[in-house]
Amino acid sequence: MITVEENDSGGQTVTLTSEDSLDHVPVSHQFMLTKQVRQVFPRVQSYFQSMSSEAPVPSMKQWVKSLIDSKKWELQLHTGWSKDHYAAYYYLNCEASRSACFAVDASKDEYRCDDAPKTLKSAFKFASEISWGGFGYPGSAFYPLQFRMNVNTKLERGPKINLERAYLWGEWQADFLYATDDDQTGWYSDFECHPIGSTADGLEWYFGRLLIDESPLGPDGG
Repeated sequence: MITVEENDSGGQTVTLTSEDSLDHVPVSHQFMLTKQVRQVFPRVQSYFQSMSSEAPVPSMKQWVKSLIDSKKWELQLHTGWSKDHYAAYYYLNCEASRSACFAVDASKDEYRCDDAPKTLKSAFKFASEISWGGFGYPGSAFYPLQFRMNVNTKLERGPKINLERAYLWGEWQADFLYATDDDQTGWYSDFECHPIGSTADGLEWYFGRLLIDESPLGPDGG
């Protein structure tokens, strides 16, 4: 049965399961039923099986597989405090690993970077955003975006990374995950870069945390 509930972001959340019909979604939330959202709804299991099989690193493959194996999913349609604050997520729930929300539509962000490292982009082939924090809360990974800070004044300590050619691909509160043209990744936090290793190393670490049901926080939190 479709449910409609108030959420913590000042709007309403409409939730559907496999037993529900998209035809019964309230008019107020129908605008989020894009072509891609509709196409995934009748084949959620097979869609995320494809994500698992094509994952660029082992931990992502294993994490998504654990979500699929739980066979617990919902389609969540969220509105928030303004007309521009909304999201359609497929929420996959798992007791053994960290549950998460997946936005299956392609990113329309004007800062989207299609020239980002191939390994990084491939992690977001099936979902433009993977939110383990949930709607309105910090904690997500997303299709790489242009680094949008004044790089001349925002690096005060640590390794000197060329942020002019860096890409953002994750966040936790005020900390950001970055990747560079030379295939390096790490956290940007408090005017300092904290390297992790290669892009593959960063992805393996990130999804490895989710696999063991822990939050991939900033450089000082995991």
